[in-house]
Amino acid sequence: MDRIKRISFEVLDEHKSKLEYNGDVAYNNYLPNNHKKVIVAKDAIQSLVAGIEQRPTESYSSPSQFLPRGSKYDQIFNDNLKDDYRIILYPYLVKEFAKKSLKYGKQGGHKTKRYATLFFVAVYFRILHKKILESKADFKLDVRKLEPIFHSFKLNNRILKITDVIVTKFLEDTVVDDEIELANTKHNFFSQHVWNDTMLRVIDKKIRHEEEEIIALKKIANSLF
Repeated sequence: MDRIKRISFEVLDEHKSKLEYNGDVAYNNYLPNNHKKVIVAKDAIQSLVAGIEQRPTESYSSPSQFLPRGSKYDQIFNDNLKDDYRIILYPYLVKEFAKKSLKYGKQGGHKTKRYATLFFVAVYFRILHKKILESKADFKLDVRKLEPIFHSFKLNNRILKITDVIVTKFLEDTVVDDEIELANTKHNFFSQHVWNDTMLRVIDKKIRHEEEEIIALKKIANSLF
């Protein structure tokens, strides 16, 4: 990736692959204060696959298949992937913000959200792409439109917070409870079931319930372009 500005992508080996960037005041708002500004490739690729590719179950269940030398690496890192650091950075920032500020992941303590970080990333980009940008194009083609949103932390904070509201209500839905029970464990649910057609209908229903706030956010976002 020749034109990456704040990030250099360097594949060292399977265990040392990493992304490094020098930091940006706006982007640092999404990160914990003690973040070392070094992004492990596994974390970045997991976030990209969950968010931009909209494949959170695969990203959660088997991230190694998308890493260098993995069976699905070439599906992601091919000629169709634009040479743009934002494709990799922005999904990662969403994941880190979810852990830092919204208590997702193992440190959050919530019995279900500890498994739901990558699902959160996928729902965030679904809202951004379909409802705020209202784009029917490939997610990757929208990446230039994301920069003013990610630089406007006040706006994006609201988008991230409404995503959390939607995910929380999704996880409280009885239909989702039944699907989790069928999956036997929450791990199985998020690795195999959470993005099936039935669950996507529930997600979209929860998104529609927050339409008033999303319309307001869309108007603000449109003013940035």
